[in-house]
Amino acid sequence: MRNYALINSGLVLIAVLAHGYVSMWCILGLGLFNSIMFPTIFSLALEGMGELKGRVSGILCTVIVGGAIIPECQAGLADILGLQKSFILLIVLYLALAIYAIWTNKHKQTTHV
Repeated sequence: MRNYALINSGLVLIAVLAHGYVSMWCILGLGLFNSIMFPTIFSLALEGMGELKGRVSGILCTVIVGGAIIPECQAGLADILGLQKSFILLIVLYLALAIYAIWTNKHKQTTHV
């Protein structure tokens, strides 16, 4: 997942810096890596939860609401910075996902040792 989050960060960065078809294809490419990341995030979050898996699963499904909030935040940034620069928000969020993946991997390694 870390790799996909970093790839998406790179795609968004290229989309911010480039123009035309390059930007368009980079933004379209995000969907491919997002589709791979969600099941991985779900699995990582549920790993080792035991009896709490049902509750954690419900919370994760509720967190999907972020998919409705983030576009609103980006729209606000677009009004202030311009559309292309508003995608910087996505870079920050994808980097946060990469950090989460690195943290869970390190946490998993220390608990299994």
